[in-house]
Amino acid sequence: MENVSSSLAEAAPTMQTGLIQEQILDSEEGVIHHSFYLPESYDGEKSYPLVTTMPGYDRMWFGEDSSSSNLTWNGFTSWTELDEELIVVSAQLTDWGETSAKQANELAEYFIETFAVDKSRGCAKKKACVIDDKVNEFLDLAADFNGFIFGTPVHWAGATGAITSFLDRAFYADFCSGRNNFYLKPAAAVMSARRAGTTAAWDQLNKYFGLMQMPIVTSRYWNMVHGATPEQVKEDLEGMQCMRFLARNMVWFLRRKEAGEKSLSHNKRQSPLPTLSADRKEAFPE
Repeated sequence: MENVSSSLAEAAPTMQTGLIQEQILDSEEGVIHHSFYLPESYDGEKSYPLVTTMPGYDRMWFGEDSSSSNLTWNGFTSWTELDEELIVVSAQLTDWGETSAKQANELAEYFIETFAVDKSRGCAKKKACVIDDKVNEFLDLAADFNGFIFGTPVHWAGATGAITSFLDRAFYADFCSGRNNFYLKPAAAVMSARRAGTTAAWDQLNKYFGLMQMPIVTSRYWNMVHGATPEQVKEDLEGMQCMRFLARNMVWFLRRKEAGEKSLSHNKRQSPLPTLSADRKEAFPE
């Protein structure tokens, strides 16, 4: 009996670890091309954090010529080089919209079900940030709001770590969970600085809104005020005027958006290139 058991143990397949390239997952949203990394000491009896990376447009799936182009990206390789043992997935998605978001969720769920993943550390599965604090409270409230204004002081010529870490987590959790709490809702960023760095911070925060498909509302000048204290800010007359114009523009946009939604069904994510009727195609050739 001991010899039989020994033979069976020797014949049992060993799970491949390290970098596993060019895998295909058939999903409800189509074929998902991906590669992944398993720690060399992977043990199915333990649990590991799961990191799903999504390279940019130039490393998406465009056919066989793009195969494995995502594996040279340091956004993937750096995760595999950490001291903590992680399961790291690098997806090559086929678009940059609703389909890719659903594919990312399906891929994450596949790995959670198939491998020894620490399920307490997954935004997609929880449909919230895994760190349960004010970020999740904000996400729950955000669904009922029509627009957003985020403010930050300027530290080291940029937005503060407090606001960037908050938006990193809130927007990532919203994107991974498919909540769509921010889609097509107008947003504005307001910067307060003693002297300089305001435009750099403004550019920084506007990038969050662009990625989340949020219309960006502006004033008649950059959305900024100057002063080291609230009293000093009130003395910045031009800055205060900019805030009044920003408020008016936000109200105007919200009212026009509400009127438009009453006459149009536009609640789902749209393709970047709208479908044109036959008569309009002649007026707007591709």
